Amino acid sequence: MFNNDSTEGILTYCMHPEFLHMKVSELPENMSFLTYCVEDRKLFEIRRESRFADWSMRDVGRCVGALKRIYEPFQKEGKTYMDAVTDRPQLRDFFRNIRMQNRHVLFLHMNREGVHENTTYLKMHTSGHGKVRIMLDFLYFIHGLENRDLDEGVRMALYGVRPI
Repeated sequence: MFNNDSTEGILTYCMHPEFLHMKVSELPENMSFLTYCVEDRKLFEIRRESRFADWSMRDVGRCVGALKRIYEPFQKEGKTYMDAVTDRPQLRDFFRNIRMQNRHVLFLHMNREGVHENTTYLKMHTSGHGKVRIMLDFLYFIHGLENRDLDEGVRMALYGVRPI
């Protein structure tokens, strides 16, 4: 398992320093991220009106990027945070509750794309099955190779999505 500090290199490579220093409290009201707290055994939504409001986006990146069996969890304020998606049986109910709040939700997804009810799915990769692509992305990263498919997915997520 990789040390969580190693995510610093990824964040610095992929994001502007201004964004990394930005506080969660500065995010738009309709933007949130998910994390799992090991001590509380619970999913949390990181948003500007939450207990995470004073966190930097660097902290957010480190906790949501702490993928089980790949990166160590992120430690902050006496709690342990990690990826909210991997092996979380309560995730389906959590997403259902978010959708019931009459909010339109944008998901970066491994396999799905298109609009279904109040959810827009943006397929993170244009080629291949999602789980295989994630493993390939990891291998590209470990070996320091250029990953044009991932670059295109990130570009689409950041610049190709228009407000609804």
